[in-house]
Amino acid sequence: IEHGIYVGKNVTLRGATGNRDDVVIGPNPKTSGTTNYRVITASGNGAVIADLTIINGYVSSDANNVMKAYGGGVLLSSYATITNCHITSCIAFRSATAAGISVSNSYMYDTLVDKCKKTYSDPSTAYNNRGYIVLVTGASVVDRCQIVDNTAESVIAGGNQPFGGALAIQNTSGATSIVRNCLIARNAVLAGKDSRDYYYATGLSIRGGICENCTIVSNRSDVAGKFMVL
Repeated sequence: IEHGIYVGKNVTLRGATGNRDDVVIGPNPKTSGTTNYRVITASGNGAVIADLTIINGYVSSDANNVMKAYGGGVLLSSYATITNCHITSCIAFRSATAAGISVSNSYMYDTLVDKCKKTYSDPSTAYNNRGYIVLVTGASVVDRCQIVDNTAESVIAGGNQPFGGALAIQNTSGATSIVRNCLIARNAVLAGKDSRDYYYATGLSIRGGICENCTIVSNRSDVAGKFMVL
């Protein structure tokens, strides 16, 4: 991965004090371009990220490797775990997705995702955009997390994928992801555009999977008649 950290099977990356605000990792801020700066990629059973602030991650759809277009701050796969972290100020540009984190067959606990942004300068073309800030797929568990104060701007929801301005759960082939005990609040879809008869959620969208005991409140959209503010 370009300009990032890879955490493999049975490896733990942890802040020294246990306070996630004490250790901050990430590149200098980036707002456009094709070079990716995802902060952390973790893959494999026993791969653990803990007690960190993760900042300024960036992914663009122009990357040669499609997996680089997922997860601006963090990409989790193959039963990796993130716990007690703060993911902030990360970006997904053009048709890249999951500006904050992509969770695939993995585990996310006690993590705050805020001030992340999905952006595209020209919303005239439809893409299969899904979870603009957090995307949960496979047999994943997301528990006791906060997804707040994030923004999707100048975007168009496309294809037949579920759209969630803040979070989307996508399950196929019998897998079941669970999102529980989470707060999804104050997220916004701004300057969106869609001329078709589809409706998309600004807060949470589910295609398969389970959402239980969550608070979903005060999410908003400025696209009249096209987005469900949930």
